[in-house]
Amino acid sequence: MKNDPIRINDTACVLIPTKECGEEMVGLLDIDRVFLLDQTKVSSQNIFGNSKSPLARITVKNLLRKAIESLPSQYGVVLIESYRDYNFQKRLFRDRVEDLMKQNKISREIAEVEASLFVSNPDIYSPHVTGGAIDIGLIHLDSKELLEMGNNLDYNESARTDYLNLSTSQKGNRQLLFKVMTESGFVNYPFEWWHWSYGDKYWAMVKEKPFAIYDSLKTI
Repeated sequence: MKNDPIRINDTACVLIPTKECGEEMVGLLDIDRVFLLDQTKVSSQNIFGNSKSPLARITVKNLLRKAIESLPSQYGVVLIESYRDYNFQKRLFRDRVEDLMKQNKISREIAEVEASLFVSNPDIYSPHVTGGAIDIGLIHLDSKELLEMGNNLDYNESARTDYLNLSTSQKGNRQLLFKVMTESGFVNYPFEWWHWSYGDKYWAMVKEKPFAIYDSLKTI
């Protein structure tokens, strides 16, 4: 059995200090080759915050632009999620807990731990609330079809970035996304191939920084 990576709500991540840098939030849709997710293209029920005006910290925007410029010219990025305010994230977490309690007949305490694998509790810590996290996929510019990743944004084992039971093309697509994002300065949340962040506590932990630079923004 392989060791699980650290979760966002694990103590090792949560206890990292933050020194808010005061960086502004900006829109993302004016980046060349960035598109909003067409929710009819996926079957997952886990697309929650697909704002028509997605926001993130300005450095996140600049690094995303850098990553896109490294892609082959026939590809772009589809934006799934970005900033979520505290109340919205709290509702997502609460709903996920309730669903798990009903589906699996488990206690609230156990459901909260299981829920936090994919939907972080903002009362503990949530990268999306900092403006430092984005969820993305890759898209063909000509067809506007999503590149196959072997997981349709579903909360299961195949969402793991290192999942092995994939076709050659699916592996190649994940490797391409991983390459351009990591080389641009982002870190990946290993339980979700689509989740990338910069400046938050998870980034600080992976990069062995003394502190995160983006604190939670409950409202903007």
